[in-house]
This record gives sequence, structure tokens and C-alpha cells, in this order.
Amino acid sequence: MYVCADILSTVGLGLDIVGVILIWAFSLGKPLSIPDSTGKEYSVSLGTSADKADWKKALANLGLPLIMIGFILQLIAVWVN
Repeated sequence: MYVCADILSTVGLGLDIVGVILIWAFSLGKPLSIPDSTGKEYSVSLGTSADKADWKKALANLGLPLIMIGFILQLIAVWVN
């Protein structure tokens, strides 16, 4: 039974790491609102429009579910153990 728990824990940790890397690599964050001297606010975001391609958004959005699945697998591994 310990082997199964070890495998679940290892797979869960791997999914967590992959999820964090996807979010870090492909998520550009929320735009910042920066005021100028007249009080008018401008929206500033990181990256270019090419950085906001649909496939990059899809990979960034895949990161959080991978982290959640990995966390659940680690919890199951602790419970099984």
C-alpha cells in the first residue's frame, strides 16, 4: 500500500510543479492601472499582443487545475498511507 501512496504523492508533486511552471511561463498577469500627472489612468500590461496568443492563454489556464489535481492526489496519498 505504501508504494501506491508514494506513486500518488510523486505524481501529485509533479503535477503541481508543471502547473506552477505553466502559470509562471505563460500568464502575463492582470493589467496595472497607472495614473498620469493629470489623473487620467492608463492600463499597462506586460508583454506584447503576440504574447497573448490563444494557445498561451490555454496553457496558462491549464496550470491552476493541474495544481489542484496534484494537491488532491497528495491528499489521497496521505489518506491511503
